[in-house]
Amino acid sequence: MRATVLLLLAVVSAPAEIIDGIAATIDRGVITRGEVRLNVRLTAFLNGEPVPEGDAALRDAMERLVEQFLIRREVEDSRYPLASIDDARQMLSDIVRERFGGDTARYQRALEEYGLRDDDLLAELRWQITALRFIDVRFGSGVQIRPEEIQAYFQQEVLAKFRAEGDPPQLTDELAEQISQTLLRNTANEGADAWLRETRERSAIDIRPELRR
Repeated sequence: MRATVLLLLAVVSAPAEIIDGIAATIDRGVITRGEVRLNVRLTAFLNGEPVPEGDAALRDAMERLVEQFLIRREVEDSRYPLASIDDARQMLSDIVRERFGGDTARYQRALEEYGLRDDDLLAELRWQITALRFIDVRFGSGVQIRPEEIQAYFQQEVLAKFRAEGDPPQLTDELAEQISQTLLRNTANEGADAWLRETRERSAIDIRPELRR
């Protein structure tokens, strides 16, 4: 991964430290323990949860990073454009408004509590936007959602949720479009999951024993 060159340059002077710092290798790429710990904190922050402790959280982060590595490699190989930093800033602005009432001081205090920097969060958001767009294009393009699929989702998911409240919504054109987009995203995610399983099988992935699920 991006740390590979720096790690190789440091091998001569600090071999033990470098070995300790590697969490996993994927083909010729590397995921470091620092990246795993950072992912734990980033995920907790974005979910609005306390930073979890223990090996389970590290193993979950390891799985996320393996998937990110494989998708990132595919993004680079296919020359798919990265999301702009402005896209990431807009998403961050939305988070500050929704989570912190627009209070940047509260937001900065929260960052400090999680051991994060603005740049950490912006990089993560930029990557998430890129990955979502890539998955939609790669695995959702050309998919046609049939009217009966929309109707079935409306009956099984939407009406079932609102029926108990006594005020079920009507299947308007706007709601039908929202359902169509949801079904498209579900189809794209299923395609991405299948691709990830196949790609993992073809890749030489070596995760340190304590970080394996």
